[in-house]
Amino acid sequence: LPTLARLWIMGDRFLIPAVQNLAMDSIYTTLLRPAHTGCSVEQFGEYVRLANAFGNGENCLVDVAIRKLCATTQDCFDLWAPEVPPEMVLRITGLLKRHHEDLNVYNQINLGDREEYYVERRDLSFE
Repeated sequence: LPTLARLWIMGDRFLIPAVQNLAMDSIYTTLLRPAHTGCSVEQFGEYVRLANAFGNGENCLVDVAIRKLCATTQDCFDLWAPEVPPEMVLRITGLLKRHHEDLNVYNQINLGDREEYYVERRDLSFE
């Protein structure tokens, strides 16, 4: 996966979109596989660091990684999320929020009772 990211970046630098598209085909296919057969945590981490460093993180490499994280299982997310640079976390949150609103689920979730957020009162008397 990191090699494919480098290939995509090289295609951008040398203005060869066909190389970028071929690299993206392979990246997409790799990310489409289940986490245990697609790539390792280390590979994903290196991939997202390369992607985020290129073009201030505004590129298709980042976009596909964010979508993968948002569409993956909880186990995979828990493994891969610590590898994500902090700059990408806000974009992930935004995508999840938009997806959440698109599903119209936000009407079903409420804040709950205010007491749920209270700090426990403790007896400060000395005995």
